[in-house]
Amino acid sequence: MYDIKKSFASLLREMPVATGQTVTKEGLGLIKVLESGVVKVRAGTGTIATDRFCGFSTSDNESILTEPRVEQVTIPAAAPYSVQLSSTTPYSPTGAFPWEVRVYNIDTAAAMVVNSAITAANNVVLSSTGALTVSSTYAGDVLDVYWRVNLTALQSQQKYYQRHPNNTGGALFNQVGVMCGHGEMYTSEYNASINWAGMSGMTAIVSANGVITSGAAGAANCVGAVIKAPTSSDATLGIAFNVNII
Repeated sequence: MYDIKKSFASLLREMPVATGQTVTKEGLGLIKVLESGVVKVRAGTGTIATDRFCGFSTSDNESILTEPRVEQVTIPAAAPYSVQLSSTTPYSPTGAFPWEVRVYNIDTAAAMVVNSAITAANNVVLSSTGALTVSSTYAGDVLDVYWRVNLTALQSQQKYYQRHPNNTGGALFNQVGVMCGHGEMYTSEYNASINWAGMSGMTAIVSANGVITSGAAGAANCVGAVIKAPTSSDATLGIAFNVNII
């Protein structure tokens, strides 16, 4: 999913999707593949040596199953040093710990270490039901929590509405719109555990399933420069891109 009000691209192309692949989300990082001499696209694989970023997905055939959230909480001054976040279903690629979450302590001006148990003073524990717990050392502290949550079908429909049943051209013809050229993308399809506010320059790359993350950059998997970090008022990640390799 991406913010259509702020995102734009100088070039929009309808491209065939690679055989055996599907693209059912908007705002994903797409890569170029060659099949029998024909250029097609698919969501990124996370393979640094071969992924060639070619743009972001835009389509009417979307399934919104997760969303990023940024929220600020205050730890109680007395035990238990725990607070319930806004969702009871934290997201994890494996369905269990580790969750996709980053916790920044405003009072100490430092990130905390997310762990399955409090084994050191700076550890923070996120339960499978969205309860955040710290040690007594941080009683009363204010924390910024960057995380991703799972959505039920009803929650997704209530917040993002339901797509019109006839908007299935991309699925029928196995094609997807690709936002490329020069533009800006404000996407929700990113790794929420990354400190995006600390990024600069060409540091965002394509990872598995087209999710935007940071890490070692290959020759062609960089997606662009981070221009806006997620905040509590706008949880999207802003990226300025310039790509013409389709």
